Amino acid sequence: PNPDWVGSFVTEFDVKGFGFRMQFDAVQGQDVYNWNRRNYDRHNYRGGEDYGLELVDNPTKPKGWANAAGSGLIDEEYIEDGSFVKLRELMLRYTFRRPFKWMRELELRVAGRNLVSFDSYRGYDPEITIAGRDTGVGGFDFGAVPVPRTLVFGFTMNL
Repeated sequence: PNPDWVGSFVTEFDVKGFGFRMQFDAVQGQDVYNWNRRNYDRHNYRGGEDYGLELVDNPTKPKGWANAAGSGLIDEEYIEDGSFVKLRELMLRYTFRRPFKWMRELELRVAGRNLVSFDSYRGYDPEITIAGRDTGVGGFDFGAVPVPRTLVFGFTMNL
């Protein structure tokens, strides 16, 4: 599950009261075991690819085939490329100088986090793992909550 390399690109600048910040994060060469897809592809979860293949009216596979396929003996097809590039943060701000006599500055800002992920992972998010941010168990996607996409509005006043 350990990536070959991890990197970030951050740019930030201010022009005439406007400020802009952008951050991209990249992880390349990481493998993720998609346990969710493995479970949902099995016939006994009703609706996976294997569901119905062993039924009497559709005997295209021998009885017990789907259960054997999902037994964990051969799970290589569920190990997926977890490489990604994410637009981790995008922020725009504007600072008003002396908007009122009693205020030195008023800064208004809007920021988005985890806005888009460029990846080929078939699960929700290649960055998640069953253990959260714990580094003891990496690259194992089973019932984990994806990193949330957030939008934040804020202000700061300097009196």
